[in-house]
Amino acid sequence: MDAGSELSAAEREVLARFSGHVRHHLAAENAILLPIARARLSRRDLQKLSSRMQSRRGLTLTPKVRDAE
Repeated sequence: MDAGSELSAAEREVLARFSGHVRHHLAAENAILLPIARARLSRRDLQKLSSRMQSRRGLTLTPKVRDAE
């Protein structure tokens, strides 16, 4: 941020609410959703999901690495 650009109190409040929402969302996702996904989805399901998410974001797809089972 430029040294000359100060945020107003209203802008700081909006950013504080947004960051609080994001923290809450990530905490819930990590504590609830991810453990359920790990328990219910197969390795192939997770690979498909990962590929689709990367594609939606325009990211280069990572090579699929298989670990010893």
